[in-house]
Amino acid sequence: MEVFLKRAERPFKAKIGEAKTQSTFDNIRKATNEIPAKFRRTIGSEIPRYLFTFSQEIDSLSPEIIEGVLDHILIFAESLKDLLNKDRNQVSQLLTKRSDNKVRSLSDLLNFFVEKAKNQDFLKNPGSFENLLTYLFGDKTEIHQLTEVELFIKRAEKNFSQIYGEVKSREYSENIKKALSGVDPNLQDYINSEIPKYLFTLSQNVENLSNDTIERRTINIIPFLRAISNVDGKNKEEINQIIIKRSENKLFNLIDLFNAFLGDAKEGNELESCDNLEDILLHLLGEEKARMQFSDIEAFLKRAEKKY
Repeated sequence: MEVFLKRAERPFKAKIGEAKTQSTFDNIRKATNEIPAKFRRTIGSEIPRYLFTFSQEIDSLSPEIIEGVLDHILIFAESLKDLLNKDRNQVSQLLTKRSDNKVRSLSDLLNFFVEKAKNQDFLKNPGSFENLLTYLFGDKTEIHQLTEVELFIKRAEKNFSQIYGEVKSREYSENIKKALSGVDPNLQDYINSEIPKYLFTLSQNVENLSNDTIERRTINIIPFLRAISNVDGKNKEEINQIIIKRSENKLFNLIDLFNAFLGDAKEGNELESCDNLEDILLHLLGEEKARMQFSDIEAFLKRAEKKY
């Protein structure tokens, strides 16, 4: 570690002066030595190497940027003291979650943080490791407010942007979230655990599907969700029983009905108006009354057949 620091010092002294360089490097040495042992062997050795590499690139940089980079490296090293009670897996999971997969390791974090300084975006109020993460990725409470539903939709949005572009994909995500929030409260947990996962799975397959297929499926999800915004107080089990009965045991639950609805739309048989669940049942399964009458007649004939 000391070898890299010694080699790095000379170029910095030429750019920002001996006193500033010596003071900052001494502080970085001290902070690096105080990094918890479980991280010191890896990131503690990377910091001096990073300084040496950066020292070879500073000729064209202003003193302000150079000092900003050194300050960021010092802030980073000092903040790692807060990781005393965490292991490497916990830190990796924390970074991945807070950064939305942009950063996965302390090495990634160092590079990401220093890049800010290179762009003259300096951290004004250094402090804890949490402050550093908040500066880079936003407040922790904002991250925690992302529910599982929102995370699946967010990931799907990123994939769909390849087809629709970012603006249209973001608009679609907002419409999906709005439609999901309007689902009948009796069905919300059930639907919220299934539809976003379906959407994300579909988005992962965009390269293997035609644009027309993707568009038909995504567009028709919203009318389906709106149709179940009011199911007259029925719960999931009651709805599923209706579906089983109306479909004559071809469909067994609301998700089967959802898939059948999208499958019908894929074939070009889209429902023009869809105000409630009954509209979907009629569209896919026909009139309940007619079907019931046929069942009653069939039952009488079966009984008569036995009698004679």
